[in-house]
Amino acid sequence: AWIAASSLENRPRAARTVLSLFGVHCLVLVPLVEVIIKPIAHRLRPDTIHHHSYSFPSGHTCSATFMSGAFLFVLLPALLEVLAAQSSTARRIAAHWPRQAQLATWLLWSGATGLGRVLADAHWCTDTVAGGLLGSALLASTTQLIASAAEEAQD
Repeated sequence: AWIAASSLENRPRAARTVLSLFGVHCLVLVPLVEVIIKPIAHRLRPDTIHHHSYSFPSGHTCSATFMSGAFLFVLLPALLEVLAAQSSTARRIAAHWPRQAQLATWLLWSGATGLGRVLADAHWCTDTVAGGLLGSALLASTTQLIASAAEEAQD
């Protein structure tokens, strides 16, 4: 994301800010939170094959929730907005893109990841719920920061 942001020198400051904040959250905050919380919780996994790290919270579910939400709620709308300025087809898609479809896709993506981790016997159900909630909280903070930065950049 930082490379993409630096390559947008001729683009508006808001686009660079969005990509930079997205990069910070993806590459720093999500792994940092997982590295801090897992040793504190010190919860063993359900299957001894997966005991190389602790179980709570599910890092896969946290990342899937954050990344799918960032794609569906931040990057995709921004991409459609840019494309809508250039194409009538993209303009129609952007105008009729249902918010419910975004939400359903996000929940299905996150839920399927969590369910897969439980079925693989790598996590307890509460691990994946906590991972999903953590990913959701990080997504909410990221989108709020991006919205604030975009407003400041336009002022």
